[in-house]
Amino acid sequence: MLGINTDKERGSQRIVEFKMTQTMRSNLTSSRDDCRPHQKRKRVSRAATARRSSHSSVEVERHPPTSPTRTAILSTADGIITVAAEKGGSPTSPVTEQSEGQRPVQSTPGSVGFGVTGIDIHAQEDGEYLYKRHLVEFIDQPELVNRPIDNKARMTYIGTDVSNVNYLIQQQFGAAVHTSKVYHYPTNRISRRVAGHDPVDRLPLDTFQLPPKVVVDELLEAYFRHVNPGFPVVDERIFMGQYRARDSLNPPSLLLLYAILLVGSHALYEEDSEKRHLAKATYFRRAKSLLDARFELNRDTIVQAALLLTWHTDGLEDTTANAWYWLGIAVRIATGLGMHRDAEFSTLVQHNKRMWRRVWWLLFQSDVWISLQYGRPQSIHLEDSNVQKLKVSDFTDCGPDAQPESLIQMSELAIIVSKAMRERNRASSDEVRRIVLHKTDERLASWALRLPQSLNLHGALGAGVWNTNLHLHYNMALILLHRAPPKASSRDVSGVESSKRDDNAEICTAAAGVIQSLFQTLCQTDGIRCLWMSTINCLFSALVQLSTEIRISNPLLAISALRRYDSALVSLKHLADCPTRTLYDSQQSTTQQKTMKRWWMEAKEDLTK
Repeated sequence: MLGINTDKERGSQRIVEFKMTQTMRSNLTSSRDDCRPHQKRKRVSRAATARRSSHSSVEVERHPPTSPTRTAILSTADGIITVAAEKGGSPTSPVTEQSEGQRPVQSTPGSVGFGVTGIDIHAQEDGEYLYKRHLVEFIDQPELVNRPIDNKARMTYIGTDVSNVNYLIQQQFGAAVHTSKVYHYPTNRISRRVAGHDPVDRLPLDTFQLPPKVVVDELLEAYFRHVNPGFPVVDERIFMGQYRARDSLNPPSLLLLYAILLVGSHALYEEDSEKRHLAKATYFRRAKSLLDARFELNRDTIVQAALLLTWHTDGLEDTTANAWYWLGIAVRIATGLGMHRDAEFSTLVQHNKRMWRRVWWLLFQSDVWISLQYGRPQSIHLEDSNVQKLKVSDFTDCGPDAQPESLIQMSELAIIVSKAMRERNRASSDEVRRIVLHKTDERLASWALRLPQSLNLHGALGAGVWNTNLHLHYNMALILLHRAPPKASSRDVSGVESSKRDDNAEICTAAAGVIQSLFQTLCQTDGIRCLWMSTINCLFSALVQLSTEIRISNPLLAISALRRYDSALVSLKHLADCPTRTLYDSQQSTTQQKTMKRWWMEAKEDLTK
């Protein structure tokens, strides 16, 4: 009995061991992809690295992606074509059916959808490995000096000679870079799955759903007709070529498209203003979601989009939101890319060199005017920049309505005002301030004398909105630089100082009258739709100046000022009621209007006494 029982026990033990072995084999088979042993990589030479770049598909086949494939759906006149792309960006051939596990990006009928293909199709498949060795791979490129910086490459700004990266590049390539004065070099793109902040599938679904194509076309037309000619952030020829081509491998940037739609809504008149406000808020929210998720891998495009987002006003906050905030983001990214340094001798493609110069000078202008509006320090110091001045040829891709001369002269004006404000803030006494102001007047007078005939003041009254915009900012600068302190008294001053005050008062009076007249023209021609937020400060500065003139002792001069003041109030009301303004702009303008009306009533009572 004992022997029989022992045999039975042994037989049961063998059965249990067999079942456990089968279970372990089954588990190992089902989780084969998750149980790969770590493969140690060998460091290879630069030559081998160059050879490996042409055979990166071997690494992809050995380690296939475990995440589902993404698809982008593009609507055409003949139907819907589905274009699939592996995660990491490598496109596959077009397919007509959705594979199992795929999650398409939906697009409404009559619209064009923009998915995650095309943006990072040139990113290396083994993104995580390259991400960890990014600096080494960048420095070890044998073609670093001659490789073009196009849409297949990622820009790297190596900084000045105090930068360690700059030092290593010079050490690696010697005289080839030491004497070239080049600070911009190409490197491989980084895959979205390692560069992105949030996975794409966490973005709201409506982020990838555009309005009907007819609406998109209308907003694009409004932007490129009314805004881009004088605020040329986008290359119209290139962007519209991508938009019309409907090429899934080279689509326009979804982030930039939403930013353009936002500004296009600003410039487009509609009867239903509430619907327009809702549309602007929607485009802004979607663009911001893409920015927060780091969906856009092209940093140039991020700068362009952030600059366009300054056209949107989102509530009362003026520090952590709105134009001041978005301009700061754009400037910070631009300087990180090296936009403040001349890229003429780099391998950056020509159309990007032109776009860089335009965007940099637009950033500088906007920084000057918004700093002037809030009385805050400027973010851009031209002493740190050596970017070439704008040329007419820089506007080659901006469409037939581009206004190069207006933007060129606006840049020159902003340079003078920027220097004046910096010197004014550093002045240690009133005497030094007077010297600074005198030098500024000489520079402004020289600038005004050199203006082309088509841009002078008489031409601006009927030559177009962008010429008008130029003279609005010129006269606003005159008021802000020359106006006397509040309730300044002419008593107890010398005859020379009194004469200077009279000169400054005359300059301010003339400038306020010009602004009032120009705004009257803008209201008649609906030109306000084209202008940036700094024009509000132009009108407000004129109203403040006119409100002081109403209180002067001479009744004839006071009545003249009162009439101009009344005309400026009409312009302010038009600005508040204008359907191109956001709700906040309307509230702000209405508040300013109430303040001005109160001043007007007080001045009128003084005149009737």
